[in-house]
Amino acid sequence: MDLRQYLEQLPPIKRDKLYESVWTVQAVFRSLCPLAKSYVLRLLTLDSPFSQGFAASWVKPGSLKQHHTAMQQLQDLSIIQPDTELLASAGLLSSANGSVSERGFHFLLQPPDKQLWTILHEYIKEAEDQAGTALHGVLSFLLQLGFRRVGQALPLGGLAPWERGIAAHMMQLGLLYPFKGPQQAVAGQAGAAAGAQGHIIVESNYRVYGYTSSPVQIAILELFCRKHPHRNVAGKTPIVPEVVSDQLRLWEADTHRVRMDAATLYDSFGPGPLFDEVLTFANDRGLVLWRGVDSFAAAESAHDVIRDAIVQLRARLPT
Repeated sequence: MDLRQYLEQLPPIKRDKLYESVWTVQAVFRSLCPLAKSYVLRLLTLDSPFSQGFAASWVKPGSLKQHHTAMQQLQDLSIIQPDTELLASAGLLSSANGSVSERGFHFLLQPPDKQLWTILHEYIKEAEDQAGTALHGVLSFLLQLGFRRVGQALPLGGLAPWERGIAAHMMQLGLLYPFKGPQQAVAGQAGAAAGAQGHIIVESNYRVYGYTSSPVQIAILELFCRKHPHRNVAGKTPIVPEVVSDQLRLWEADTHRVRMDAATLYDSFGPGPLFDEVLTFANDRGLVLWRGVDSFAAAESAHDVIRDAIVQLRARLPT
């Protein structure tokens, strides 16, 4: 048994205590695989919590196995905390495959205030299991948040290290949101699904259609269909006929044929070579989204670059 394996089997509270030593931290870092080391160095530059989906964006399609191995090492050593750990300990997710459990399904249908208390109650229980000082700190910090208004900034620089740790957990739970500024977070409104819209249509032939882009609502509908299938299809595998599932996939693919991008339209260049020069400049850099006879549209984020190029080309070209 090496050092890393020994630390993995320790209780989290003892392992975290050992990490207070700089020598332990260096030894653990050396024991990591190269990819896990690279992840640690990248994460040191972040000021706010990250999701595993964010880390997955670093990975090439052919390297998923190495990615999962590195992430598992970091989780086993408590260097990072999985996004769903608290939800699984609360019984809202299945510990086997991470899918929504029966209790999680009922949780999703509860009012926002009850959902919030369920999550916070589980968080407080974990603090109780660690130590009395941890419980005192968690309760004190949560009560402090309770006196803040929604949208009010919380300066992280003035917090103690253990308070910043709790704030990081609250960001992962969506109760605080990172705010652009000198290390600040903003209190969020629990359960507010901004812009989340959907429609349920019931036809006269008893067919029910659910139109939504919300991942949570899709998971609810999926779980409901699995738990309450019609008796004529309950014993079949798969429950949804292939002809139906194929139609759903085709419909889903059709909704993604067009993509909305913020853009800037450039026109009114007048006679002369200016239009062709600017178009070539933008096209060579992959900024052109659409072009017409004497106009083109480019990504809005590239406006400053194209504007400066227009000024320089106009000054250089003959009038």
